[in-house]
Amino acid sequence: MKHFFSYVNLSQPSDCRKSVALCLLMFFACLSLRAEVITLENADFEQWNDSIPIAWYGETSNIDSSAVAPSEDAYAGKYACRLIKTQKTHARFSSHAFPLKAGYYQLSYYAKGEGDIRNSYYKGSSYDAYSEYVSLSGNEWKKIDYVFQVKSDLKAVELIFSVASTSKEGI
Repeated sequence: MKHFFSYVNLSQPSDCRKSVALCLLMFFACLSLRAEVITLENADFEQWNDSIPIAWYGETSNIDSSAVAPSEDAYAGKYACRLIKTQKTHARFSSHAFPLKAGYYQLSYYAKGEGDIRNSYYKGSSYDAYSEYVSLSGNEWKKIDYVFQVKSDLKAVELIFSVASTSKEGI
């Protein structure tokens, strides 16, 4: 059984920008509202340079590069990204930096395998709080959504995928 995550999508729900409370209350409604989709470079993990996906493994990545690998068992397209971190302490895998305007965002992706995964973002000088871990088990794809707020325009944001307690095959 192979384990990895695939098909990363970042969108800005246009009707959920009023307040944190409103966004939390309207979270499920926002999933179906029109949203501005922000295209991340190589979000489908189709382009690789050796064992590292192009436009990924940003400055905040601390997962060993040997624990990152392409997998041909993808949710969509030809490749997915496999991450392995068997220890209980987490490791970060991040995107390259890109600008984001103030607002609410929803990061959506598909993952499967054995282990725990959560998200955050790095804003140039500090990290945002991590989401709760999602525990994965099995060979079925699971859609994961991470909703977050950027309070002011940022010149450099790295999206973070934090993994821990994976099997030897990874997530």
